Amino acid sequence: MRYATYREQMDELRAEYEAGDKSALALAIEGCGLWRKPMPRWVVQAWSEGYWKVILRAADWNDLFGAVKVKSPKQQARERRELERMSKLVKALPTISAPIERGDSEGAFRELAEKIGTGITPRQVRELYYKKVNYKGREIRALSSSVLNSRGTRK
Repeated sequence: MRYATYREQMDELRAEYEAGDKSALALAIEGCGLWRKPMPRWVVQAWSEGYWKVILRAADWNDLFGAVKVKSPKQQARERRELERMSKLVKALPTISAPIERGDSEGAFRELAEKIGTGITPRQVRELYYKKVNYKGREIRALSSSVLNSRGTRK
């Protein structure tokens, strides 16, 4: 698995920003700090233009970075629980003996549910196993074969 370079990430964020996603500017500024790199010219210009718009119009910072999406404590707890279950699922995958089949609700998914515990049903395990996430504008399976192969958990 190849990770994007700093320059590739900044180019991608610039394209997102120019397409209208203002939160890409905040991510670019954070990325510059994390990578300990100077800000690209487009980041400096976007920040400067946004700053003066905010100062002169006396608006709020949402004009520069976009509206902040705040998750409720319930949503945060649900996502945390799902991530914990996903982690346990990935760890349990290499230990099962039954083959994984799409329509199966008894074999592998029941075995995984028993190994994971925490009140998870075979149906919920199957949903986690086939869950799709949006990654860079594409829908991919969270437990795609490339992810499983890289972790040695392919069944």
